[in-house]
Amino acid sequence: MKVRMQGAIQKWVDHSISVTVNLPNDVDEALVNRLYVEAWRSGCKGCTIYRDGSRAGVMISVSKKSKKNDNEEKDTEKSQESVPCKHPTVTEVRPQVLECDVVRFQNNKEKWVAFVGLLEGYPYEIFTGLQDDEEGIVLPKTVTKGKIIKNINEDGSKRYDFQFENKRGYKTTVEGLSEKFNPEYWNYAKLISGVLRYRMPIEHVIKLVSSLQLKSESINTWKNGVERALKKYVTDGTVAKGQTCPVCGQETLVYQEGCLICKSCGAETIYDALDVASKTMKLESSYINLLGLRFHAYHGVLEQEHIVGNDYCLDVRMKYDISKAMLSDNIDDTLNYAKAYELIREEMMISSQLLEHVAYRIGSRLIKQFPEIENIDIRLTKKNPPMGADGDGAMIELHLNQLKYV
Repeated sequence: MKVRMQGAIQKWVDHSISVTVNLPNDVDEALVNRLYVEAWRSGCKGCTIYRDGSRAGVMISVSKKSKKNDNEEKDTEKSQESVPCKHPTVTEVRPQVLECDVVRFQNNKEKWVAFVGLLEGYPYEIFTGLQDDEEGIVLPKTVTKGKIIKNINEDGSKRYDFQFENKRGYKTTVEGLSEKFNPEYWNYAKLISGVLRYRMPIEHVIKLVSSLQLKSESINTWKNGVERALKKYVTDGTVAKGQTCPVCGQETLVYQEGCLICKSCGAETIYDALDVASKTMKLESSYINLLGLRFHAYHGVLEQEHIVGNDYCLDVRMKYDISKAMLSDNIDDTLNYAKAYELIREEMMISSQLLEHVAYRIGSRLIKQFPEIENIDIRLTKKNPPMGADGDGAMIELHLNQLKYV
């Protein structure tokens, strides 16, 4: 109780505080261990424990105790012994073979896979990256478990292989996981695996990964995938500290089977919570628009137009289902405007004779890159067409529909 009280006060104090926990002479090491672990869990910056008789001239013990106090002390010791406070076991030397979970997910329309090595059911290491058939990561969709085997090559270097059994019981081995993924992903994965190996609580690992400040868009996509892969291992009932429910605004979210549940309003997950708030609305359709994009490019039938160029204005309207992004607040669940603009800019910089051809190329490129686009409207205007007229420009307008083949 004293240690927990110290931890409750500590969060309001900038510097370390300490209260001495006095223990009888016959206390065992297990109880001392439990006290130190409890201090760590409670957020204490310091903890002092004194065992009676361990140092001379420090404390004089009182031998006369009332029967009532004696009974209370025994009850306290019994209650302390009943508290499960076992320190997590750290295995520094990796076993040669680890059980493995295969976690598949999709980020930014790309297929990813994670191999999570388990030790006693707890994540011990993680390998993750793009699922690239050309590099040999070809797994049947039914494969969700296997083994990660550590092997040593003839030159002394180490490699990690993934092995699984098919439905007929035959074993298949994918050699060299470290060589299958982007080296940058591999290096970050080693750092995360090191944290997992020393048994940092999973919810803290997820928070650590999410707080990484990474500039590359691809590595940020990797970061999101690691979070998704690890969430399934958070113990049910774990409090999501610092996160509030989007419906009731209370900090009462807990993990349940990898999702967040609000204990106050009953929303089953964050996605369900937002859905609860929008049950009176129905999404009929949604569009993403890029308006007034300006370019100086070189299109036209006349030779002079390819030398001097002209000013152009472009409007693009894309029918795109944004219902998932409305709930998730995740850029991976919607169309990336920056990527769309970059594709448009590349096509505008390719010199052509007709605006019709330029607009069609832009529409085709966007639909190919973002197959979730249902239809697309393009308005491309040449501001100063060489036709001897006083006007605002010449414009062509296209309406393209995505053809779905069964």
